Amino acid sequence: MIITKHMFYHKTDGGAEYLCSSSVKGTEEGSLEAKYIVRIDGNIKKDAELAIRFCEKTTIINLSVLKP
Repeated sequence: MIITKHMFYHKTDGGAEYLCSSSVKGTEEGSLEAKYIVRIDGNIKKDAELAIRFCEKTTIINLSVLKP
């Protein structure tokens, strides 16, 4: 089963870029408080990370180690 989710873009003042599963309320900008956050800056083949928020704990998975 594949579940798709609309993602919202967020760029920090320092230049880091993210795709977030929820937006800042009333905007189209991604929220870093979202349940799913994909870090897309740096070397996308080496540095990509998926952060999944479970309650108050966040789990970060480095996507470069996952094989299709």
